Amino acid sequence: SLETSLVPLSDPKLAVLITNSNVRHSLASSEYPVRRRQCEEVARALGKESLREVQLEELE
Repeated sequence: SLETSLVPLSDPKLAVLITNSNVRHSLASSEYPVRRRQCEEVARALGKESLREVQLEELE
């Protein structure tokens, strides 16, 4: 989804910079597909649809 949530930044010394370098990467010829498959396998083993659903305590 495109849902957003506000994250207050209370430290005045903190800055966030988001950039787009417009550099194209070929994910198919990188390690990305391997890492993605590994993450999917771990999520499935934990009974989750995605690793973002896993709590830190479940991994310890």
